[in-house]
Amino acid sequence: MRLTTLILAAVFLLRAQETPAFHSDVALVHVDAEVSDGIRALAGFHKDDFVITDNGQRRAILYFSQDEEPLDVIVLFDISGSMRPNVARVGASAQAALAELRPGDRVAVMTFQARSRIVAPFSDDLAAVQRTIEEDVVGGRFRGGTRLLAAIDDAAQYFLQQTTTRRRRAV
Repeated sequence: MRLTTLILAAVFLLRAQETPAFHSDVALVHVDAEVSDGIRALAGFHKDDFVITDNGQRRAILYFSQDEEPLDVIVLFDISGSMRPNVARVGASAQAALAELRPGDRVAVMTFQARSRIVAPFSDDLAAVQRTIEEDVVGGRFRGGTRLLAAIDDAAQYFLQQTTTRRRRAV
C-alpha cells in the first residue's frame, strides 16, 4: 500500500510539472496624443486634463510629458502586381506623409510583395527619402503576390535590430 501511495504521488507531481503555466502583465502603456484646434497643435495641458480608460475602467496616468520625441517611420510599400494601377496615388500619399514630418524624424523605406526588402535604411534626409520612393518604388517593377502580415512582421523585426532609443516608432 505504501508503494502505491508513493507511485501515485510521483505521478501527481509529474503531471503537475507537465502543466504549462502562462502569466501575462502590462506594467506601463505608452500613449501619444495630439490636441489641435483643427489648424495647429495646442499646448499647456496637464495630466488631469486627460482620461484614459481600458474596457470602460478608468486608469491612472502615471507619467505625463509634453516633450516632442523624434519619430522613426518605416514607410512600407506594397509592390505586388495589383498595385500597378495605384502607383501615382501611392507616390502622392508618400509625399504628403513626408511633408508632415519634423526635423529629427527619420524614415526607412521598405517594399513587399512575396518578400520584404529594405530599400533605404533610416535617414533624416527627407529629400533623399523622397527621391528613393520616386525612383526605386514608384518607378520600379510591380509584380508578385501580397504578403502583408509577413511584411509588417519584417518591419517590426527591423525596428528590433535598431539601437534602442527614446524615439517613437511607426509603420
